[in-house]
Amino acid sequence: MSSAVERTFKEVGNAIKDAYGHVVHGDDAGTSETKVLMVRPQPVKENGKPTHKFDLGMTFLNVNDRAFVHSVDADSEAARVGIQAQDCLQLAVVLAGDHLDGRKMKDSSARKFALDCEGKGKRTSYQEFKKMFQKCTVPIESNMEIFDMSDLDSPKRSKDVPLSRKIRFTTQDLVGRCSSGNLVELHSNKSPSSSSGEAMYPVVLVFKHTYKRHAGSSPHVGIPYFRLDDECERAASMVRRLAPSDENRAEADIWDEIMQKYFSPNKSPRKISKLEANANQAEVATIRGLIQNALGLAFVRTSKVVLGLSFHFGSGIVISRLDDGSWSAPSAIGMYGAGLGVQFGLEVADYIFILQTEDALKHFRQGSNYTVGGNVGAAVGGIGREAYGAASVGSPSKSFDPRKGNLAPVVAYAKSQGLYFGVSLEGSKIFARDEINRRAYKFHSGRECTAQEILSGLVPPPREAEDLYASLHR
Repeated sequence: MSSAVERTFKEVGNAIKDAYGHVVHGDDAGTSETKVLMVRPQPVKENGKPTHKFDLGMTFLNVNDRAFVHSVDADSEAARVGIQAQDCLQLAVVLAGDHLDGRKMKDSSARKFALDCEGKGKRTSYQEFKKMFQKCTVPIESNMEIFDMSDLDSPKRSKDVPLSRKIRFTTQDLVGRCSSGNLVELHSNKSPSSSSGEAMYPVVLVFKHTYKRHAGSSPHVGIPYFRLDDECERAASMVRRLAPSDENRAEADIWDEIMQKYFSPNKSPRKISKLEANANQAEVATIRGLIQNALGLAFVRTSKVVLGLSFHFGSGIVISRLDDGSWSAPSAIGMYGAGLGVQFGLEVADYIFILQTEDALKHFRQGSNYTVGGNVGAAVGGIGREAYGAASVGSPSKSFDPRKGNLAPVVAYAKSQGLYFGVSLEGSKIFARDEINRRAYKFHSGRECTAQEILSGLVPPPREAEDLYASLHR
């Protein structure tokens, strides 16, 4: 069994890899395997005339301008090479016969060439892929569209493009400029068909199948997760850690192992006095009571770097109470901000924000709000607590009037880790992570779901959140 330190480095490395792949390339997070499919023009008759078309054997969804497989024909070549629903198209390379010294490429060379391009960061967007194949493919069924016909196909204005997408576009442009000669002749310069829609050249398609990382992988840094199921799992762990019950307790994490191994006398768990146990029980009962009466809950892990002036960032999810008393599907959120006070150190904290009014919940449904609050905290190693009282302020609008009480009370409980001492006044920006929500919900709903729809109960709760719901009711 690897040591706690080795596991920590591995988990942090995975978190950094996920963040780099998602922000720079738009890839899905997690461990993955790559699949390659060669598609060639097939002779068919169209309107009674012989021509050539591509038989992809798949339908596709547009998720964050990447082509994800929606369905696969069981009798297709795609199914035979193991491509399945939710696989993501990484790259499409047209083999026009003049890539390598004017000679036709062999299948093995073509696959190696495409994988080399994908490994160097080249990606095919959904719009590029659709433009390549829309007029030269054989439909799976007469009533089934191969390409996503939703509103996501329409290009967004530049000011509406997320920062991660802008970084991705810039990186792709730089990769294209700095590539070696073999990367010049790519999909952007070639079309696999003629203007009349006749398929002319073979195409190599590179797909990526992503698996969720092992359930025990929970990076103890504030690097955001890029999968909703990971965020749900971490939220359930927060509940078990901050408000445990006899049958619902969190497993020991890496910080617990380190504290027990290096700081506990005789390497045995620290004994808890009766007074401390009663205080812990009272705190758990308080948190449980607030949760049962809350109109909404937000679960966020943040990292804080402080030396007088602090900077913090993190990610999580928010859920709301529905009219029937159940919880809504989770909506992914992010947070960043700054603070000023008497404080020093590095800290990672798990927060449960308890939304106690309709106004507080309304701000999260709108997908954007600010919090301003006071913070008193201390953390040494894996032992730390924070008290946090805050007010939530909605994004400015024509109807916003501070005199009408647009402040929504928020109470938060946290368990912190690291080395931190401080008293501070902090401000945070909380925002909806629409790209994560689209990735999670479009496969089930077939369309883009807003934070408002998710938190209003218009989107069915995903299976990935079942453990969180169970933890809240135990």
